Amino acid sequence: MVQILSEKVLNLFVGFNAVVNEESNVPYSSCDFIQIRKNEHENRPKYKYFCMKLMRNIWSIYELEEKDVATDVPEYVAGDEAEDEDGAARENAINKALKNEKNVRCDYLNKWVPYYIKKNGHIPDYFIKDIFNITHNMIKANPSGYQCQYDLHNEKFIEPYNMAKLHIFSLNFGDFLDIIKIDQEKEHDDFLKYIRECAVIYKKIKTTYCHANYDRTQLKLANTCKELQNFKSTYEYELSKVERLRDKLPKLDDPLTKDEQSILLEQEKYDAAQNVFSSTLQRNITTGAVTAAGTGALLLALNKVNIDFMYK
Repeated sequence: MVQILSEKVLNLFVGFNAVVNEESNVPYSSCDFIQIRKNEHENRPKYKYFCMKLMRNIWSIYELEEKDVATDVPEYVAGDEAEDEDGAARENAINKALKNEKNVRCDYLNKWVPYYIKKNGHIPDYFIKDIFNITHNMIKANPSGYQCQYDLHNEKFIEPYNMAKLHIFSLNFGDFLDIIKIDQEKEHDDFLKYIRECAVIYKKIKTTYCHANYDRTQLKLANTCKELQNFKSTYEYELSKVERLRDKLPKLDDPLTKDEQSILLEQEKYDAAQNVFSSTLQRNITTGAVTAAGTGALLLALNKVNIDFMYK
């Protein structure tokens, strides 16, 4: 189950970043008419390509149907016998699953945006907002249509790329705990590498910005420090319950060690150069061998989402 969920998350990111081959499609033509500022006209091709990807991804969430989640809902749902013979309880469960799936994908789409920007260069927030608004206006033809909202991640947080990494950890925390139950040393080693990298990100941002007397009137700073506190609560309270991890995890309140500073340097290298792991991972996804590669590898892939093939 854990492997399936992790593969699903990774495939969402790959799908969000898939090449757009249908530039002539009517919805995408709207990307040509989004106004950009005078000093940004040379970036029009880059902005347009991002617009087409984001617009397609928003539409893909809107177009999800009951059949896309029906297999995740058991044939028998408690309460069916108390409902009508048509199985209203299961129908309600499917509708709930569909709404939840759309919310989850919307959340991940909002995390994909700063990852894409990190790899491909700045996309201004006003332009991203316009893409969402234009797509929503088209979706409004269906009054009940699902509209994925932009959460202004770039405006909301300092270092949005790294904050998105920590949020992905929180979103998948329950699955990560299940990984620990797997009796495979390789899975544990990969998970520990992943969680250490998240811890180092926390310590770096906390040390740099969230001092004891930081200015809480600065909204972006306040949001960032609050999100760090949420991460710390999960990290210290939940992971401390896991005996096999308790003595291996970095202490969040300790200064960055030399080894942890090396982890930061390694991350910067991954941001600046191609990760050799990308070609292997892409091949595994293409051949369906990603599950065999191990859940830990998938976790590391999610953490190092600057992998080139995901951001072309």
